[in-house]
Amino acid sequence: QPYSTASRTTPDVEDIDNDNTLNENESYYQYKVQLRPGNMTVGSNYIVDKREVSVSLRNGETGKVNWYQFKIPIRDFQSRVGNIQGFNNIRFMRIFLTGFEQPVFLRFATLELVRNEWRTYTRSIQSGGTVSGLGKLEISTVNIEENGDRTPVNYVLPPGVTRILDPSQPQLRQQNEQSIALKVSDLDPGDSRAIYKNTLYDFRRYKRLQMFVHAEEAADGATHLQDDEMSVFLRIGSDYRNNYFPLELLTDLKLKRNAEKRRGSDVTYLTPYSEADSQKPNNKLTIVGNPSLAEVKVMMIGIRNNSNTNKSTEVWVNELRLSEFDEKGGWAAQGNVNLALSDIGSVNISGRKETVGFGSLNQRLLERRNDDYSSINLAVNMELGRFLPAQAKISAPFYYSYSNQKTVPLYDPLDQDILLSESLKNINSKQERDSINRLAVTQNTSKSLSLNNVKMNIKSKNPMPYDPANFSFGYSYNENHYQNPETEYNNSIHQRLLVNYTYTPLVKPVEPFKNIQSNSGWLKFIKSLNFNYLPNNIQISSNLIRNYQEAQLRDLNAYMSGYTQSQRQYLTFSQNFTWDRDFSITWDLTRNLKTSFHSGTIT
Repeated sequence: QPYSTASRTTPDVEDIDNDNTLNENESYYQYKVQLRPGNMTVGSNYIVDKREVSVSLRNGETGKVNWYQFKIPIRDFQSRVGNIQGFNNIRFMRIFLTGFEQPVFLRFATLELVRNEWRTYTRSIQSGGTVSGLGKLEISTVNIEENGDRTPVNYVLPPGVTRILDPSQPQLRQQNEQSIALKVSDLDPGDSRAIYKNTLYDFRRYKRLQMFVHAEEAADGATHLQDDEMSVFLRIGSDYRNNYFPLELLTDLKLKRNAEKRRGSDVTYLTPYSEADSQKPNNKLTIVGNPSLAEVKVMMIGIRNNSNTNKSTEVWVNELRLSEFDEKGGWAAQGNVNLALSDIGSVNISGRKETVGFGSLNQRLLERRNDDYSSINLAVNMELGRFLPAQAKISAPFYYSYSNQKTVPLYDPLDQDILLSESLKNINSKQERDSINRLAVTQNTSKSLSLNNVKMNIKSKNPMPYDPANFSFGYSYNENHYQNPETEYNNSIHQRLLVNYTYTPLVKPVEPFKNIQSNSGWLKFIKSLNFNYLPNNIQISSNLIRNYQEAQLRDLNAYMSGYTQSQRQYLTFSQNFTWDRDFSITWDLTRNLKTSFHSGTIT
């Protein structure tokens, strides 16, 4: 250190933090911990664990020494000094002791920041408003290294969980294994406290979500717990209150709720729909809204008081993980046919098929296909002039292509965690089943036809303006049809007709004074005079273009609510017709005097 570390009653040096700034304002959060003997009990004063060890003293005797583990929530500060806001710019930390009347020896072991991806839910779980009641929730951690000798219940590894060897260490060193500890105190009857985590997971490829849970009475023993007085709940979904459900048998519960709703009962998306777990009758499954296992955005773990009095408890949760993933694979096939028709043209045909579950070796489980994909492509190139008499000298390059790509999803696009086959099975109306089948398919069909630079290569030995070779024609037609669950159809048509005229005469420049017989120097300029009485090139083109597009969108919200779209209020279309005309002429009046003119018109 650049300063003395010996204890003194006055500051050692100025600018002890080495920031080259004279700080005149105090700005910090303050946390207070009481070290009085009467307050050093586990469960209060931020003390989560106590260890009593025997040590050899300097006088040769053996004494008892107590070590205490404090865990202070960062946001649970006693006072705020200055205008500090938030915890995103904490630069310094300091610890000081005060209020001691007698000499005390304290040994400070470690000061660590515990990272946690779970945060306390500060709103009411029932109403969504401000939290009411006396219940208080504290989040901390317990682990095998620090709490292996904890009393009254020590921490042990969950069943089937092993400590992983640290690969970054040269020696065999096991990593620490820990759990989240939720300590709730004075929780009112029927009230809940929870923690949450923002995520983005796809659970559809897995069968189960596992989590180890341990619960015990609070260490202070203020309340005594009986069976079924406290419960732990897990919510997953797109939000915390309106679209969620617990996990086992979720899709079956969702199908039953939707079937009840379709039959015209009082079941709605806004009211909880619950039933007992057939495998574990003590557990209750509930669904609210229309959550989806395909997009799990939030996860919540909470504690609920089922008794008639205020209760306190401590719960450990660990190893929240997905298991039993779907190992069903798919297959893929691809074929290509290239056919050459001598000098007439060629035909190319290709096709591809991929089924649900197909994926390459370097793809992860969630990257495998969730749909059946098929595509077919046809391309034909031909010279139609080969079918006409050779004396006509007609050149007509012809091109035709057809492409069709179709995707049939494994899951219902309106309920993306429900199999499409299951959704169709629960619908009695054949008309509605056919409607869902058409809605689920994503299809893209393209057709293209073109004749480019069609011309008759008949021309005079000396090119004339009326030669058929000066004229060329072109025509193209493109049609595209697209549909998906959100778009009923999107059709576009593009047509183009092109006529072009090009005339390039072969005329030598006129030199009227070329034959003057004189070597006089002043006559050289006159002898070199020349001019062109015809332009070098004349080009005229006319281009007709027609575009039309029409799109019809679907109102998925109305469709999911059971309403049919009676009016096509989401129909959009656009069309335009243009006629482009170009004229250009290039005329070298002399060898050194060149002119050109170009005119373009768009209507």
